[in-house]
Amino acid sequence: RAYIMQTESLRRFVTNKRLRASLGVLVIFVVIFGLLGYFWLPGYAKDKLEAELSGIIHRPVSIQSIDIQPFSLELIVRDFRVGKKIENEGTNNVLFSVGELYVNVSTASIVHQLPIVTSLTIKKPVLYLIRKGENRFNISDLIEEFSEKPEGDSDKKDDSKSMFSISNIVIESGRFEFVDHFKNSYQKISEINFGIPFISNFENDLKTWIDPYFNAKVNGSPFALSGKVRPFSGKQEATLDLKLSNIDLMQMKEYSPVPIGINLLSGYVDSNLQLIYTQEADQKTKMLLSGNTSLRKFEFENKATKEPYNINFEQLDVMLIDIDLSGQKSAELVMELAGASLMHPEKKEPVLSLPKLVINKIVIDPLQKNVVLGLVKLDQFRASIRREEDGRLNLIQSFTPLPVKKEPVQEEETEQEVAEGDSEGTDKPWATKIESLQIADAALNFEDLTLTKTAPVVVSPLNVNIYNIDFSGVDPLNMTLEATINKRGSLETNGSLAWSPLAFNFIIDAKDVDLVPLQGWADGYLNALLTRGEMSFEGEVGATGEPLRVTLSGESKFSNFNIFDKGSAADFLHWRNFDISGIKFANEPFRIDIASVAINDFFANVRLSPNGEINLKNIIREEGGAEEKMTSVKSVTVTQIQVESEVDKSTPIHIGKVILKGGNIDFNDQFIKPNYRANLTDITGQISSLAPENPGKLRINGVVDKSAPLEITGELDPFGGDLFLDISAKITGID
Repeated sequence: RAYIMQTESLRRFVTNKRLRASLGVLVIFVVIFGLLGYFWLPGYAKDKLEAELSGIIHRPVSIQSIDIQPFSLELIVRDFRVGKKIENEGTNNVLFSVGELYVNVSTASIVHQLPIVTSLTIKKPVLYLIRKGENRFNISDLIEEFSEKPEGDSDKKDDSKSMFSISNIVIESGRFEFVDHFKNSYQKISEINFGIPFISNFENDLKTWIDPYFNAKVNGSPFALSGKVRPFSGKQEATLDLKLSNIDLMQMKEYSPVPIGINLLSGYVDSNLQLIYTQEADQKTKMLLSGNTSLRKFEFENKATKEPYNINFEQLDVMLIDIDLSGQKSAELVMELAGASLMHPEKKEPVLSLPKLVINKIVIDPLQKNVVLGLVKLDQFRASIRREEDGRLNLIQSFTPLPVKKEPVQEEETEQEVAEGDSEGTDKPWATKIESLQIADAALNFEDLTLTKTAPVVVSPLNVNIYNIDFSGVDPLNMTLEATINKRGSLETNGSLAWSPLAFNFIIDAKDVDLVPLQGWADGYLNALLTRGEMSFEGEVGATGEPLRVTLSGESKFSNFNIFDKGSAADFLHWRNFDISGIKFANEPFRIDIASVAINDFFANVRLSPNGEINLKNIIREEGGAEEKMTSVKSVTVTQIQVESEVDKSTPIHIGKVILKGGNIDFNDQFIKPNYRANLTDITGQISSLAPENPGKLRINGVVDKSAPLEITGELDPFGGDLFLDISAKITGID
């Protein structure tokens, strides 16, 4: 019976003329739609697109083929090309090309009347960009034309939200080439791959994370970007991971914002960074950057200084810890530098070298304008300082810029410039502090080329610890220093220092410091040459107050000194020990107290010239040289009056006692006739307390010419208002 009913229904359908006609029309429409979609529409669309696009962009546009699948709603465009406006402009005549474009639209688009794309693929897109001048490119005409077009009637704009959904967005094997004739540079980004699995602003998809990715090779070096974004929700969020590997900065050095005279020689960048972006309604944008970045094999030359130099380092690593790019909170980072050096051209050894620098914390507070560095540690720092023959230091010349022509300054200022200057003056300056600075196992080498046959000063090892460094100088820093000087000498100090205002206090312990390599700094004031000599000091030096009051106390020793007279080419002075104990010095008011002075095993070559001048006077070089000695009688008289007026004032120097032991004086008097010469040996004696207006008692014994006993007694006051001497000498048994 069921079979009979189905047969009856089929018979009625076949015999219904209206139904048969409707079905026939539908079949014909589908057939025509398919024929048009498969055969006519691709050719028509190809010709239409080529003509319309060529007219819009004023460049030839060609398409190899267009395939349309009308029933599956698929579109395939092959070999799409946009030619250059000017032929032979570069290596080829293509401005932009796409190997293949594939689009698959979902049938749900018809139901919802909204764009719903299930797949979008672009294969082998290529863009050639050419820079002809500073602001001229091969697409400048298009930019200018489209930017000048009016946006249209704003009243007709539809402010309603456009809904869409696109899945499987893929760009494969893309390439971008940039030829810069203006900078004579070529940049290439190849193997470009980009993808977005899904993106939609439908209501159900607003909170769905979108996972884009991008990777390419920048001038042959890998570049990767990945992450997740949520752009359509009320709270817009994004997390992006950026990875760079072996990016060669030399290929982009033309675009580096460096001053004239500084040239990049090498450098590579690696990074692994993460950017977190958050934007909520009625709130400020938040951007946090974290991760690691490295600069490797970096070197540049600076020719903008009086003595050019190169700076290079093996690697600079920076670890970013939640860097707030929006400036709403403090940023923190860690830095480590390895293998750094400063070298002068054509020199084999570096002037400065730093195998390792570590800064374990850098905190930047943009709101309070504070920069705080934690521990700054320099390991095995080396410095080679050289004083040139003209007296200049090599390092100062390296950091002294070349003179530049000054442009004329306009005397009149606009009201805006004055207002800007006032606002800058009231703006809070940045403050910088270092919690701790450590210099470990350092070495300093100082060579003075103004001296001949003099060994350099070598300070090694050198260890310095400085705490609480406030660059404003208001808060005092604390410092300790330990150094070995030329293997035999040593220096230890600890104390505090502030410079706004100046105030310091240091405890110093210096032993056997060789002074010979340092005498070049006094060469302009001395006519003698120090061929041997060491200094020791143990005590305290400080300064404080306004006006500045400087104080010094301690014990000092000058050992194994030998002073050579340049004029006579003979030894002038030498001694084994020159000890000064109980030193107390103050400049405000000026006063010097010394408990005792002891000189052991000394020698002095004393000569009185035919003019009556003693050679001890000439040890200090007079300004202007010998020419100024030829003065008029009037000038001499004035000088004498000035000296007498100065002598009238006593000098507040107090010495407890002076002890002489084991002395030898070679005395040669060429002033008297006949000339007299005597050799005083075995000089031993003492001078009692010396003070202004309080003469000290003198008693010295010795031997003249190894046979005649010598006795010198009396009183002297060298520090009173008038020089006082009351001395008698007795020699017995002299021929």
